[in-house]
Amino acid sequence: MKKKLLILTVLVFLSNPVNASAISANINCSAPSSVNVGDTFNVTISGSADSSTYWNGGIVNSSSNLRSNSGTGSFVEQNSTTSISKTYSFTALSEGSATVSQSMTISDENYNEKTFNSSTCTINIVKPTTQSTNKVQSNVNNLISNKTNDNKNNNNSDNKDASSDNSLKELSIEGYTISPEFNKDTLEYKVKIPNEITKIKVNAVSNDEKATVEGIGEIEVKEGNNVINVTVTSENGAKRVYVINAYVQEKSPITVTVGNKKYTLVKKLSNMEPPIGFKQKNVIINDEEIEAFYNEKLDYTIVALKDSIGNILLYVYDADLNKYTKYSPIVNNGLSIIVLDAPRDKIPYRYHKTKFTYNNNVIDGYALSESSDFRVIYAINIETNEKGFYLFDLKDNTIQRFYNDQVNIYIRLIEKIKIAFLILGGFIIFETLIIIILLSKNAKFKRKYIDKRLSKIDNPIKEDEIKYEDIDDTTSIDDVVEQFDDIDDLDDVELPSKKRRKKEKTFLDE
Repeated sequence: MKKKLLILTVLVFLSNPVNASAISANINCSAPSSVNVGDTFNVTISGSADSSTYWNGGIVNSSSNLRSNSGTGSFVEQNSTTSISKTYSFTALSEGSATVSQSMTISDENYNEKTFNSSTCTINIVKPTTQSTNKVQSNVNNLISNKTNDNKNNNNSDNKDASSDNSLKELSIEGYTISPEFNKDTLEYKVKIPNEITKIKVNAVSNDEKATVEGIGEIEVKEGNNVINVTVTSENGAKRVYVINAYVQEKSPITVTVGNKKYTLVKKLSNMEPPIGFKQKNVIINDEEIEAFYNEKLDYTIVALKDSIGNILLYVYDADLNKYTKYSPIVNNGLSIIVLDAPRDKIPYRYHKTKFTYNNNVIDGYALSESSDFRVIYAINIETNEKGFYLFDLKDNTIQRFYNDQVNIYIRLIEKIKIAFLILGGFIIFETLIIIILLSKNAKFKRKYIDKRLSKIDNPIKEDEIKYEDIDDTTSIDDVVEQFDDIDDLDDVELPSKKRRKKEKTFLDE
């Protein structure tokens, strides 16, 4: 039977292998092929998986000549589905080609994850052809002016004949090759730089002589990714930004594993602003000096980790345990907290691990069920330095300390019932043992008594014990036996055979 059960278990395991690489999905992007400057339009990102899965959307990437009206676009889908669709709103700011894309991470019930990038939507932004051209252009210029605080743009917007060409004719880094190959409508590029290089020279030429170009010339670079923005401003004030990601290779990359994913430790925090309450500080990891952020009050060190597709995330680093925990700060309802991993023995009764989104950040929490409107998180209070659980309301987007006394009463009651059953069980076992022992002793006593009685019966009758004067010719052996006071019961005594009795009677007669 055990052998059959083992074979069945192996077959079930083989038929249901746990393999993250088995997860598959397609992510598509759809948008209008052409819009006018100043238009507001929608972009839809849709995904489909080969099985029911949980969806985690990354930040939507868009060109600089687009303004997002939907935040960063990141999300976490609370329910497991085979497909998903998200719509985002954008406003076209200037002429040219614009692109939109998004990455999505899907995971199964065993938390096996895999990230997929969507197809890229390309939108051609053109001048309005209606009579409201001047009004639309003025509104767009005002948007740009508010964003950049550049009063010059407002003045140029009144010039109807001013050129709006804000594209580049050439873009390069002296001595290196950018990728992909330059195209005036491609706004983002990459280039790898050797480790020993500390400065690079960026060259760019505008397509219109009247346009101005900023962000070129000799640029200092550090180990890791360096974001270089080349801004082109047209005659009428319209701006376009070309982005170059200059990655200076590391001498010896430090790879760390968090959960089931591998990350590369970012050694130089180029152009990264420290979180609220933190200051930049160098720390030693794997005998190397790493740039990090530090909060003296909490004694927390935050480092940057880069995933396989280039996303950089902040993690709390525990030097004593050599452990990395995702940095997820929350400021809400008068509370300032940092989300931590909860110790297993402290997780509330019957709660399971899950994820939810708050302010476009993916938060690790716990829930009684996925349909519940509440999530519980374990965090540290930045002001009091106290750790504990907090309750998050998904509908109201509010956070408060988690009231768990009723649950604790229930748990303690269960523990008391368990203890009572253990005591009762122990008492029953003890009584059973006493009864068994007493029965065993009684049986031995009875056996000893019977053996003693039988030994007396089996002893032969001695001649000198017989009183002949009490025996006459008619006395039988049975009458003789009855005269002995030490024999009380003859029911169990086997009487002599007739032949023996006859011999005994002859003996007595003589």
